[in-house]
Amino acid sequence: MKKVMTSLLLLTVSLSANAVPNFWTFEYANAGVSEALITNSFNHELNISCDGNNGEHGVYLTIGNKQYSSKYDDNVSISVLIDGKKTVSVPSSADTRLGANEWNKFVKGISKASRIQVFVNNKKVTAFLPKKKGRKALKTLPKECSAKW
Repeated sequence: MKKVMTSLLLLTVSLSANAVPNFWTFEYANAGVSEALITNSFNHELNISCDGNNGEHGVYLTIGNKQYSSKYDDNVSISVLIDGKKTVSVPSSADTRLGANEWNKFVKGISKASRIQVFVNNKKVTAFLPKKKGRKALKTLPKECSAKW
């Protein structure tokens, strides 16, 4: 039993160590979906999901065992403060003119941000400090993840 517990602990530690804090990654997934991911030193994760096929974009924030979604939870409002200057609300849908405009402001701002403070229901829950080299991964994000209305 001790060996099993030790193995599980080592596996957990090694998996957590794989994510470089505050460094963006941009990956293409299946069926036209791409994701931009960043974690911070507290292992909180911000995931920007872009569906190039039907424009069903979304933001997912994971803090511990809790996940917040801009897309699937009507009781959750996610907003970000970019570089301490500009607040952008993440729309629950980008298929309206207003939603598409907000989404495009969000994507453009976040792709260049050096400090991202995340708010859920108007309460600050976490922050990310993207490294300059990591931001290069997002240089195509505004084009590839834009909302068209």
